[in-house]
Amino acid sequence: MAKNGLIAALDIGTSKIACFIGQISPSGKISVLGIGHQISDGIKAGIIIDVKRAESSILAAVNSAEKMAGANIEEAFVNISGGTIGSHILDVETTISGHEVTEKDISHVIEQGEQHCKSMGAEILHSIPIAYRIDDTRGIKNPRGMFGEVLSTELHVITASTTAARNISNCLARCHLNVEGFVATPYASSIACLTKDEKNLGVILLDIGAGNTSISVFSKGNIIYADSIALGGSHITRDIAKGLSTSIAYAERIKNLYGSVITTRADKHEMIEVPISDLDEDVFEPPVLGSEDEGNYVSKAILTSIIKPRVEEILEMTKGRIEKGGFYQMSGPRIVLTGGSSQIPGVKELVGHIFGKHVRVGRPADLSGMADSVKGPAFSASIGMLKFAAEKRKEDEESSVGKKFSKKSAMSGIFRWFKEGA
Repeated sequence: MAKNGLIAALDIGTSKIACFIGQISPSGKISVLGIGHQISDGIKAGIIIDVKRAESSILAAVNSAEKMAGANIEEAFVNISGGTIGSHILDVETTISGHEVTEKDISHVIEQGEQHCKSMGAEILHSIPIAYRIDDTRGIKNPRGMFGEVLSTELHVITASTTAARNISNCLARCHLNVEGFVATPYASSIACLTKDEKNLGVILLDIGAGNTSISVFSKGNIIYADSIALGGSHITRDIAKGLSTSIAYAERIKNLYGSVITTRADKHEMIEVPISDLDEDVFEPPVLGSEDEGNYVSKAILTSIIKPRVEEILEMTKGRIEKGGFYQMSGPRIVLTGGSSQIPGVKELVGHIFGKHVRVGRPADLSGMADSVKGPAFSASIGMLKFAAEKRKEDEESSVGKKFSKKSAMSGIFRWFKEGA
């Protein structure tokens, strides 16, 4: 557990590394003390591909956050994203032989499900009971104190590749940091952006990041599906760079300033200046620029024609994944959109058209001490992890108090037995 009651969240993304340091008040309120973010290096689609370069980016972000907070951290909660995430719905049961269901019984049935996933060589990120069943009674939310013969649960286990988890742990160790816990990016974003009503009624959350688009589906208050596809905002940027024969950096600038997926009549006449760059990477498509007499210009309509197909591909793929898993009909009437690329004009409307659902852009819940620059959708996963860290810390403290109480009660009983027997 971190010193001084501090909690830390480290968001390792394709385009940025973000470190948030917070503190929990006695009332449970989170105050953000330090924030640091740095351009990612050595990371592709959320996966570390160059440990030394990733280490430098992580250290820069952590050092900035520590300097702002005026304190050092020793451990942090870290996200895992990309294609390494797995989502498993398991039916698990244990015999309780007619006695009252205890915390031990619930832990045992959850451990059974986790062992099944561990046997496949996966790293367990989250084990979430969707509903319990005692004998023939279904839909039980809390079985504690109930009686029966067989306790069953529908368990959602979110996993990640053991290799990916080890590489992240190793990279943080080189930065003199321990992993306090891993959090799946889709789950972290949902904690930051979704309301209780949305979770109960059913909702899909799409977090369109730079290298990945994370998916989470909620129904009846529980996350029932988590996934990720290796497409995101950086692929849109790369398409622009190829299509306009310019640098990645300038393509990103053009996307942020002029990017849209909606074409208007005026777009054909609105011209955007595009500098021709000496590219480090191969450009497969010929440039679609104006003539030399016109200068290096492209109409906004052409820019939109480059961006829109890629966004459509991302959305069609995410919808296909949800439908293939059988969760589309369970996902309710709403989609919440977050992540940096959710801010491209017209994306909200395009999502609504493709999914046939109501759409809103989700921004992370405001926390005390947060700067305006990190209140946008691009930092949803970071804020979600900080809230997850606070809740996990609270659960650990309550569990510790419970164990001390149980031990004290047991010792009191022993002393009373000796006294009465004397």
